[in-house]
Amino acid sequence: MLKYLLFIIFFAGMLAGYFYMDVPSGTSYDEMLIRVKTGLALVFIGGLGCLFCLHRISR
Repeated sequence: MLKYLLFIIFFAGMLAGYFYMDVPSGTSYDEMLIRVKTGLALVFIGGLGCLFCLHRISR
């Protein structure tokens, strides 16, 4: 059961990172870089976590 809960948490983190990268117009360049880097890190970590959980679930 924990595997499914972790999958949902990682997937939610991946979606949050994707939506965090949505930079509104008029944002300064420095803030845009920070938002994109943070969003990409969340997507990467969430994606790896999802793949790991799917591997554990399918075993």
